[in-house]
Amino acid sequence: MSQSAGSNTRNSIIALLFFASAWCCLFFVCPFHLIYKEQLTLFLCDKAYLTSLLAKPAFAAVIAGDFLTQFFLYRFAAATITVLVSVAVWDAVRRLWRRDGLHNAALCALVPAAACIALSCHTEYPVSMTVGAAIAAWMAYGCSIIGNKALRTVVSVAAALIIYPVAGAHSLLFVVLTALHERKRIFASVGILIYGTAIILILGDAYNLLWQDALSYPLIRGYSYKHSLLCLIVELAAAGAFALGFIRRNAVPAACTAVLLAAGIIYAQFNAKEEYDLKVSTLAYYGKWNEVESMGKENRFKSQTAAYYYNLAMARQGRLPNELLNVYQPLFYGLFLPVTMTETYSKVLAGADALIECGDYGQAQHSAMLGMTFMPNQRSSRAVRRLAEIAVYNGDTLAAGRYLGMLGKTLMHRSWAKQTKALVEDGTAVPLNSCRDTVYFVNDYRTSLKNILDSGNAPRATLDYLLCYDLLIKNLVLFMQDYDRYYLPENRNIIPPRIYQEALEMMEAGPEYNVTREVKDDNQLFLSGEEYKFPKSYWYYFKFAQPGNEN
Repeated sequence: MSQSAGSNTRNSIIALLFFASAWCCLFFVCPFHLIYKEQLTLFLCDKAYLTSLLAKPAFAAVIAGDFLTQFFLYRFAAATITVLVSVAVWDAVRRLWRRDGLHNAALCALVPAAACIALSCHTEYPVSMTVGAAIAAWMAYGCSIIGNKALRTVVSVAAALIIYPVAGAHSLLFVVLTALHERKRIFASVGILIYGTAIILILGDAYNLLWQDALSYPLIRGYSYKHSLLCLIVELAAAGAFALGFIRRNAVPAACTAVLLAAGIIYAQFNAKEEYDLKVSTLAYYGKWNEVESMGKENRFKSQTAAYYYNLAMARQGRLPNELLNVYQPLFYGLFLPVTMTETYSKVLAGADALIECGDYGQAQHSAMLGMTFMPNQRSSRAVRRLAEIAVYNGDTLAAGRYLGMLGKTLMHRSWAKQTKALVEDGTAVPLNSCRDTVYFVNDYRTSLKNILDSGNAPRATLDYLLCYDLLIKNLVLFMQDYDRYYLPENRNIIPPRIYQEALEMMEAGPEYNVTREVKDDNQLFLSGEEYKFPKSYWYYFKFAQPGNEN
């Protein structure tokens, strides 16, 4: 049944408004969930790499999706690409359902497209999933335009056999759409539904995937995306919208269903604190330290990651001891992000940043490698870039060349890799001191920092981190030992930062430590019961700060 021109115009305007609203949501509400996807992937314009993908399911969807994910380096591109790929799903479904005479096909087709957009708001839901849905929808539409029923059945059966290796889990969308299109031929409809689903499970087993993985690949199960089979909601949404289109002629139910479905999925899986953490981590990765500093000062979620990057920003400016207690500080967890079984791969990878600043390239390399290993696909442009930097600092030109060669085969990091490689080749990139030859336990930060300081020519941040670490773990004996050994010999004639003075006064340090009269008088006031006057002092921290569930 054809729709009137007025109805088509109205539906097109509603669809346009929906996708514009979805773009605004992605751009303003959860942009860094999308941007972080670029850091979780590493697409190489390399024949050997592309050939290796042919041995895995969803090779076409993965190649196309990962290629597009490169451009998620930019906020505008991330939101735009996500919406446009979902528009491709919508357009194919709309065309198919208009052939079926579905009332308000353009609006009903918004429902599965809305599911694709909403699911994309999670960092681990790859672009290749939505690309796979688009491939499946267009193949279903392509089969539908074949007029001869027998030939259409043969083509549909053949398509069901090849689409899983091409599109992955959302090949089930092809099965559902084709079965709905053949609804008047009940045996053909049920047959294609059973046959297509069986083919997915059989091919999944051939690829050594469990049935749950077969129905979700290339989405990888078992990481922070807890409910991988939630991706099936795209197929369920398509079936429900199809039924809705024949039950109600009114456009309102279809449009409202699309909006409510998208809002419901986003509400169920979107985490505002995680968005905050990803934002501050990404801004630091991009080198936008002024914005990192602002976020760390505000830290409205009491985020360990925001505190960590604020401390790193201060250390880069030599202001860490001066600013340490002026903001939220989750004890010593704000200085380093330890490698533990409970930490996410994003924090493990981010933990390399402070270690690099302190010159601990051994632990930094360990964090970067572990972070990439723990990721769903064990590929990360951010990790490889960090590993390249570490290799340059270590003077390991062979490793540096390997990592820079990989980045040179990307589109977005090619320029940086070329510039860095040129610095290595002409000797401009001077290797820095490291602790490569010392063995110590992972997360043993004091031993690491002391080793770097003993090696000579340590970065300024190394000493600040060591002394601040001693203070935050409330070990004033260690603080005095480290202060006397590393700080005092080079700074006898200067007045130390206020937080150091407060700790020295607690230890009743002598006049050679240059504790000012102001600090001595304030300490007496604090001890006399006027603690409330010094909420940002080390005395207050030492007396009241207690360990908790810092995350």
